[in-house]
This record gives sequence, C-alpha cells and structure tokens, in this order.
Amino acid sequence: MTTIQTKLLGKLKESLSAVLPIMGIVLILSFTIAPLPSGVLLLFLFGGFLLILGMMFFNLSAEMAMTPFLFVFYLIVFALAFLVPDDFLAIAFDSGGVASGPMTATFLLPFAMGACETLGGNIVQDAFGIVAMVAMTPLIAIQLMGLIYQIKAARIGKGAAVETPAFFTGKPSR
Repeated sequence: MTTIQTKLLGKLKESLSAVLPIMGIVLILSFTIAPLPSGVLLLFLFGGFLLILGMMFFNLSAEMAMTPFLFVFYLIVFALAFLVPDDFLAIAFDSGGVASGPMTATFLLPFAMGACETLGGNIVQDAFGIVAMVAMTPLIAIQLMGLIYQIKAARIGKGAAVETPAFFTGKPSR
C-alpha cells in the first residue's frame, strides 16, 4: 500500500472510532425508547456516513499539502461543467468568486497561515490553496444540484427539460 492509502486507512479508523459509538447509541435509542420514522433514520445514517468521510478527509488534509486535493477538485469542477445546464454553470462559477471574497481572504487565510506556523509546517506548501478550496465548495455543490436537476428533468419528460423558474430567466412569473 502506498503512503497515502495507509494514512487514509488510519484516518478512516480514527473517524469510525469517533462517530460509530454515538451512531450506535442513537440507533439503540431509536429502536427501543424513541422510534424514528424510516426516512429520518435513513437521513441520520447518511449524515453519519458523510460525517465519517468528512472527518477522514479533513484529518488527512491537515497532514498533507493541499496541492493534490486542489488538482482533484479542479478535475471534478471541470468534468461537471460539461454535464450541467448553462444556467447552473454560470451561477456556480459566480458563487465561487463570492465565496472567496474579502471575508474569507481576510480571516481564513491568516488563520491557516497561523495554524501552519504553529504546527511547524511550511506555509507555502501546507496552507497553499485554502482560499481555492473555499471557492470550489459552492462550485461543486451548485453543479451537483444542476446535475440532479437535469436527471430529474429527463425522468419527468423523457428528455424534455423542466420549465426553468422565472427567477433564472428574468421573465415575470405567471
């Protein structure tokens, strides 16, 4: 196994040991004392899964340089750009610019630099790209929303597009 795979497996074990006991307690309580509807239970399990993944990648990225993550996320952004409708693509790229605006650059970048300096890392290698990561989050989220929109539109009309809301077209609503 490569170094990254070994580190990833270690971070997965850490995340599982932190989240699974709490999930187990909630599941036991939901089956015994306070039953939950199946939809809520499914959302809870999905949220737990996403929490484990998020913690794993956050812990891994705290020990690694951000450059490999930036490369992978940029590949995802540009691959999604070919799949989503133009309206969502324009909004996604616009929101990425807003997310990395004055507040993020003012507060997050010095925080990352200070954390890197405190932990004894190399600021250029370890803190590089923190603003880019913040800017990519809405890009990916809105493009995924556009992809889901397009899939649902194809299901509804067998290829016919769902009517675009008036908000996106600039035309007055009916």
